[in-house]
Amino acid sequence: MLAPERKILTDNCQGKSLGRLSDVIADTKGGAYFNGDAVYYVRAKGQTTCFGEDLRTNGIMLSRDEKTFYATNDAVLVAFDVLPDGTVKNERNFAKLEAGVSGDGMAIDSEGRLYISTGPGIQVISAEGKHLGVIPLPRAASSIAFSGPDKRTLYAKGAGSLGPDGQEFRTPAGVRNNAKSIYKVTMLSQGYMGRPK
Repeated sequence: MLAPERKILTDNCQGKSLGRLSDVIADTKGGAYFNGDAVYYVRAKGQTTCFGEDLRTNGIMLSRDEKTFYATNDAVLVAFDVLPDGTVKNERNFAKLEAGVSGDGMAIDSEGRLYISTGPGIQVISAEGKHLGVIPLPRAASSIAFSGPDKRTLYAKGAGSLGPDGQEFRTPAGVRNNAKSIYKVTMLSQGYMGRPK
């Protein structure tokens, strides 16, 4: 339920369409970052800033202290410095994903490690930008989040699903197959408790 009332904060940036929106992360200042044709920051009162127009991004995340903003850019993870007003500067390559795959959704743990959903599974990057490894999944992952009372469970959405008969779910020719599987991974690490995502 949206309360007290539903309203549109923004539907464009500098007169340009936002495109097909993909991901969102709220900050503690009342603003939110989201992505579509670019990456955007919208303040609580609706002022919108665009950045990263040359990024091919699906996943976005803030560092625990909200001083760094991360975005996937195909097989690279980029970082920006976050200014006090929520805008960003100083785009730079932060880490490279393994196996030449593009990153999708992203989560962060209590130690600042980043978790990026990809084809081979969930790739883990240290707070310093070092590739630590892959949590393999049976299907390509596109969205992830820590959850549970102690945030020690990592959920991932995988492409495709088995039907009730145990066979791969298929749609008729010409109909997009949007079937998904949800995976639950019990973690030793804990998701960051300072924000919902």
